[in-house]
Amino acid sequence: RATELEASLALERQSKEQSEEELEVLRGKNLAEEARVAELEAQVKEGEEAIAEAKGQLLQEEIAKAKLNKQLDEVVKLQKEFQSRAAEAESWLEQERQAIAEAKDELEEAVRLRSILQARCNGLEESLQQERDAQKALEERVRNASEAAAAETSPDSAAQALASCNAALAVKEAE
Repeated sequence: RATELEASLALERQSKEQSEEELEVLRGKNLAEEARVAELEAQVKEGEEAIAEAKGQLLQEEIAKAKLNKQLDEVVKLQKEFQSRAAEAESWLEQERQAIAEAKDELEEAVRLRSILQARCNGLEESLQQERDAQKALEERVRNASEAAAAETSPDSAAQALASCNAALAVKEAE
C-alpha cells in the first residue's frame, strides 16, 4: 500500500508538475494576451486620438470651405455687378457714338450750308460791287449831263437832261 501511495504520490507530483508547467504556459500566454490587449488598447487609444484629430481637421476644413464658398459667392456677385456695369458702359458708349455720329452729320450739314451761304454772300458782294460801280458810272453820267446841260443856255434842255438823269437813277435803283 505504501508503494501504491508512493506511486499515487509520484503521479500526483507529476500531475502537479504538469499542471504547474501548464499553469506557467497559461500564465505566459495570459501575459502575452495581456500585453496584446494592452497593445490593442494603445492602438485603439491612438485610433481614437487620430479620429478626434481628423474630426478637428475636418471641422477646420469645413470652416475653410464655408469661408471659400462665401468668398466665391462674393466673387460671383462682384462678377455679375461688373458685367452689369460693363453692359451699362457699353450702352452708354454706343449712345455716345450715335450722338457723335449725329453731331458729325450736323457739322457736315452746317459746313455745307456755310459753303452755300458763303457762295451766296460772295455773289451778293459781287452784285453789290457791280451796283456801286454802275451807280458811280451813272453819277458820272449825270454829272456830265448836268455839266452839259449847264453849258447849254436853254432851260428846256437842262430840264430834259435832269429828267433823263433822274429816270436813269430810278431805273438803276429799281434794279
